[in-house]
Amino acid sequence: ETMFPVAASRLPVNRRRLGWVALACSAAGLAMGLSACGGGSRNSFFAPNSIVSFGDENSAFSDFTSPGLKLADGTTGASVRGFTYTVQSATIGATVVCSNPPRPLQPGEVAADCGTTSNGGTLGSSPTTDYYTFSTVSSTKLEADGTNQRTVTTAYNCASASNWVQVLAGAYGRGYNTQCPLEGRTGAISYAAFGAQTADVIAQIAAHRGELNGSTLVTIMVGQNDILAQYAIVRASGNPSTAEAAAIAELQARADRMAAAVKDVIGTGAKVVLSLTPSLNNSPKGVSVSEDGALLSRLVVAYNDRLYVRGLGNVSGRDLVGVNPDSFTNTSTRNTSYVHSTALCNTTGLVKPDGTVTTGLEPDADANVRFCNTSITLNGSTSTYIWADTIHYAPLGHSLIGSVAYNRARQQL
Repeated sequence: ETMFPVAASRLPVNRRRLGWVALACSAAGLAMGLSACGGGSRNSFFAPNSIVSFGDENSAFSDFTSPGLKLADGTTGASVRGFTYTVQSATIGATVVCSNPPRPLQPGEVAADCGTTSNGGTLGSSPTTDYYTFSTVSSTKLEADGTNQRTVTTAYNCASASNWVQVLAGAYGRGYNTQCPLEGRTGAISYAAFGAQTADVIAQIAAHRGELNGSTLVTIMVGQNDILAQYAIVRASGNPSTAEAAAIAELQARADRMAAAVKDVIGTGAKVVLSLTPSLNNSPKGVSVSEDGALLSRLVVAYNDRLYVRGLGNVSGRDLVGVNPDSFTNTSTRNTSYVHSTALCNTTGLVKPDGTVTTGLEPDADANVRFCNTSITLNGSTSTYIWADTIHYAPLGHSLIGSVAYNRARQQL
């Protein structure tokens, strides 16, 4: 049973979700005159043989590799796989102490955890501490002295759908097995990457265009990092009005190029599900008194409208499904029982699989959210918080997007 609020196995049938579908279509489509909202009766439903995902970290998976994380034979630079850029499902096992285990105190010795049998022994005050992965989906803290060994294992459950593409793929019976080894289903792959901007996503598509055909469903979410980069430029400018005009022009030019790339994908015969950029003005970052939520809103609208309304407004709804996440966060349409202005996780002080702790000063500090998981104390419930950190969706937000995407794809494609 998944810990997250909208399990793929429960899609697509309840009135509440169908209400979200109608809302997404009316808000992002019919009110703007978009043909991509589709309509009409259906004689058959598109059943993809494969799902290919492009975009930024909202659609991405990540391997954590570190010199401080070892394999059982002591080899450094090991990896734990399947992280997504939201709150993960994870459990910390019981602390176990065992006597005289195989441990890497001398070159050539092989490390092992204690298993499930504890001898009740104790360790000295200064044990040797290392971090190992005995599988590709867990991290074990191993402490040893001359007599005993103490181990505790954190297991990361990447198969518990945490981002929107996992929810969508799961509803189609597909899974990202090559990126999440625990996923029992195959048929889906993501080329999305942390920090990707429009040019990067276009490059992703170009590199993998040969994998697309008439039985492929392509998912894309793009624009967030472009918008945040332009926002930072405007905020740092001594002439905000001029800088904002330039930022909007730049974002619209990027959106034009992205629309052309989406049309090229459709030209391969593939169907496309496009999720627009989240409403960052309604994120914890956007509502902060130290930020300019109104500016963020204008930049988001500039990119989203140029991409979807002007760039793709004449594309058939039988080829393109559009989802506007604004419906879930806009103050006039959002569910008031959800928490919108506070992040579910504090992204400093998080323990990585190699035992190091996040500080928020890392060059890629926005990626720290992938180390937030359900084994630690969160600020609230995964079933009520929309945002994981200040700019990334929590599993609830992803579930809402994924479920709408699936329902709309079933209606249109």
